[in-house]
Amino acid sequence: EGGRTFPQVATGNLDALEHFIKGEEAWGKLDSDTAYYEYRTASENDPDFSLALLRLADVQVFMENWEDARIKLELALAKKDRLIGYDLIRLMALMARIDSKPAEEREQLRELIEAFPFKKEYLYEYAESYFHVGDAEEAIKYYSKALELDPNYALAHNHIGYAYAWMGDHVLAEMHFKQYIELDNPANSYDSLASGYMAAGKYAEAVDALEKGITLDPELDYLYRNLACNEMLQGALAEAQKNLEKQRDITRLENTRMNVHVYLAAIELMRGNLDRASKELDRAREF
Repeated sequence: EGGRTFPQVATGNLDALEHFIKGEEAWGKLDSDTAYYEYRTASENDPDFSLALLRLADVQVFMENWEDARIKLELALAKKDRLIGYDLIRLMALMARIDSKPAEEREQLRELIEAFPFKKEYLYEYAESYFHVGDAEEAIKYYSKALELDPNYALAHNHIGYAYAWMGDHVLAEMHFKQYIELDNPANSYDSLASGYMAAGKYAEAVDALEKGITLDPELDYLYRNLACNEMLQGALAEAQKNLEKQRDITRLENTRMNVHVYLAAIELMRGNLDRASKELDRAREF
């Protein structure tokens, strides 16, 4: 595009490129902590590596760290000559999502699926624009199109499973979550299966799935939060508290650490300890 060389649209720094590729591998498995570290390191090694900044913003949005994501997108946009046109469209779509403008986000992404109807990743991203606002029916339509192109597309099986769970079709949801496990088998896949079980009211099965995920990756902090949620639904408050404290201790993100206090407040409320619940919420409010 425009006769630019690879370093001109990506990076000529081999260390930055190596970390970027590791970030891509981790992000493909929704290992957000590793992806965050690798993309951040890539952008530190080459501050003009706009694609690494765009990916880093992707991860930060997933982590609900919206303001930092916006900063990364603005930095990438300032160096937009280091992006190919289609990645610039993805950048503008992500900015629209941060600004809570789903129609504008889809307008950008529609350009991609019209230009590349054979590219499953763009159909997946278009489906995601519906997924993120809870429009399960439209999301399913485009996840299904992506799966028509590649029936073994693990990430599409993951989120179409959530969409079916939201609609109450727990049989189809479980089928897709199990396909996600068979195809990819990251720790996150067991978290997804557990979410499907939780939506169906199968809390014991959800706990089993999360414990398998923790065996695969004991450092994936949100597994402990979701384990705690299922334990709370079963009334196992002491176990839930331990798992929330575990998440607080291992997470790298301050906002996640503060969010733990909201769940701890819920536990204290369930115990009838209103003063303790209030103190936990005070810490989150201060943050």
